[in-house]
Amino acid sequence: MSLRLSLLSSAIVLASTAQAAPAPVHSPDGEATLEEIRVYATPVRARSDEVAQPVEILSGEALARQLGANLGDTVARLPGIQSSYFGPAVGRPVIRGLADARVKILQDGVGVLDASSTSGDHAVAVEPFLADQIEILKGPATVLYGSGALGGVVNTVTGRLPEQAGEDGYALRGEVRGGDVADERTALLRFDGTKGPWQFHLDGVMRDTEDFDIPGGTESAAMIAEEAAEAAEAGEELDLDELERGTLPNSSLDTEALSGSLSWTGERVQLGVSIERFQTEYGLPGGHGHHHHDEEDHDEEDHDEEDHDEEDHDEEDHDEEDHDEEEEGGVRINLDQTRLDAHLAMLAPFPGIEKLRVRLADVDYRHVEIEPNGEVATLFENDGLEARLELLNAPLAGFQGAFGFQVEDQSFSAVGEEAFVVPVDREALALFAYQARALGEGRLELGARLETVDYDPSQGASRDFDLFSLSAGLAQPLAEGWSFALQADIAERAPELEALYSNGAHLATQTFELGDDSLGEERAANLSLTIDGSVGEVELRASAYLTEFSDFLYLQDQGIEEDELPVRQWAQDDARFYGAEGEALVHLLESDGLSLDVRLTGDWVRARLDSTPAGGNSELPRIPAARLGGALEFATSRWGGELSAQRYFDQDDVPTFALPTDGFWMVNAYVALHFERGEQHGEVFLRGRNLLNEEARLATSFLKDLAPLPGRGFELGLRFAL
Repeated sequence: MSLRLSLLSSAIVLASTAQAAPAPVHSPDGEATLEEIRVYATPVRARSDEVAQPVEILSGEALARQLGANLGDTVARLPGIQSSYFGPAVGRPVIRGLADARVKILQDGVGVLDASSTSGDHAVAVEPFLADQIEILKGPATVLYGSGALGGVVNTVTGRLPEQAGEDGYALRGEVRGGDVADERTALLRFDGTKGPWQFHLDGVMRDTEDFDIPGGTESAAMIAEEAAEAAEAGEELDLDELERGTLPNSSLDTEALSGSLSWTGERVQLGVSIERFQTEYGLPGGHGHHHHDEEDHDEEDHDEEDHDEEDHDEEDHDEEDHDEEEEGGVRINLDQTRLDAHLAMLAPFPGIEKLRVRLADVDYRHVEIEPNGEVATLFENDGLEARLELLNAPLAGFQGAFGFQVEDQSFSAVGEEAFVVPVDREALALFAYQARALGEGRLELGARLETVDYDPSQGASRDFDLFSLSAGLAQPLAEGWSFALQADIAERAPELEALYSNGAHLATQTFELGDDSLGEERAANLSLTIDGSVGEVELRASAYLTEFSDFLYLQDQGIEEDELPVRQWAQDDARFYGAEGEALVHLLESDGLSLDVRLTGDWVRARLDSTPAGGNSELPRIPAARLGGALEFATSRWGGELSAQRYFDQDDVPTFALPTDGFWMVNAYVALHFERGEQHGEVFLRGRNLLNEEARLATSFLKDLAPLPGRGFELGLRFAL
């Protein structure tokens, strides 16, 4: 979690958020109190300062300031976390350099069961605007959530199925905002009510944008230089007039999400069910580029055109216009997901068990990829079921925690032009245990998991994997307010289905992808150390980590082409990830009417294979660039805000066939004015992003050389609570 939220600013949003996660608040007389923040991604709902595993939490004012159009963009400013970015609509969190199938995305503790880990252009079916709290567990969380959590967990807490009884009454809150960088229009409405043992909830969000403005051209300087060199070598000319400028074509999006839930709480039993419909339609930028023109051929074509009669010339112009319109349209994705969640909790169901908790999610996911002419190119479907049973045990030999059982059943299929993976059924069964006890003034955590994963493809060999994970953590207070947390893990991961069964053109990443159904398990040994404390008016937290991989799974560039696409083969080799991240909060001023703080952050990760593949180097692709940043945060009784600047450094440690990424500054600002009338609260806010209008490209993105981040933009909005 953040070292400290600005107290008065947190009170602004906390007052306007029904069932929001706890945050620092002020009482009417100005005295500050700090409420506990619970981590819902742990079975025992431990306090954030009790968890040995490194954890970040966005809630209250901090979450309100960082909300973006996708999950990755919302959490990307936290230390150690960036976004994959496949255009403004698509962003999956990258944790300490690990992404895709190594990061498990949860909603209320159960997997999202979408197709976002299968391809970089697939959106995460989670709407961050509907979150009460977003939790990020850094490092392996395989003990609790399986092999897909080897890199970490991102859990969105919605509050739709509350775990405690409520008081009679209702709460209504909403938000509207508009932005200029893409003519964005967003509206949110949420209703929570309690009557006796019944609790009910409704929420919805709508978002619509046009194509995003960008500071310069779509292609990076490195790509233009490479294309110019290739053109010169072939005796051709690079036509720079073909480069799109000022706007990122095909980057618009349209999202709608609607959900409702009903819960009943008795003396010992609680039941709840919710249903959510998530729909989004968005473009895939990057489907544009230069054209090389041979001068001699071009002259000959001009001479031939003069010989054509007028009718043929008009027909040719008409065909050319149609062709240009088709190229400019770009592929769009229409995603549609229906999700049903159910929750059951029982207090003391039998001796030795303090609580039984069951969570279930059933997801019907599909998306179609639509060509510019309106034809459906590919249909992706993923029908999934996940269920978790957790038994919270009474103290046993000083240990208290949970034993559990988890089952997953998914049917994935892709039919059409981009069906680079055959249909696959995946089943997973697991037993896990998580136990903790006091150890002196500290806390010891132990965990273990046994899991089996089975793949049954429509073509190719069926595979099954038996996986084992162990985890141990120690959180220990030190003298004078300092503490440390040490976490060690041994984890195993089954290959993702595309690593086993892909074979074809993967148009989203512009590669020809080859799987290998003989690949084995990936193993990781992880060690992380976190130090937390304060010196005078400065609060500090820093983490360092090392993960040694055996048989690390990655896509290896083969240096050849198939169907005019570079061939990449799934392979395995040992690898090492190591890095550090830190945060410092300096309290410059603290009085009854004003608080003024400076927050400094930084992170860095290095990732390499242990050996050097033939014809290449040992660097791994899309590793985040190092960052340093700072923010000036202020709050008064009515105003709150911040001015922040973050430096992304050059990323030159790239594989042989990849281009380096230039560094950039990202300067943002946020200011909010709070108002209240009796029990009604609200705020008007203004947010500015990329104030320097920098050409910003993320090293973690497949599209870094084709699609920069949006340019300078401002958002004006209103939040209210009744």
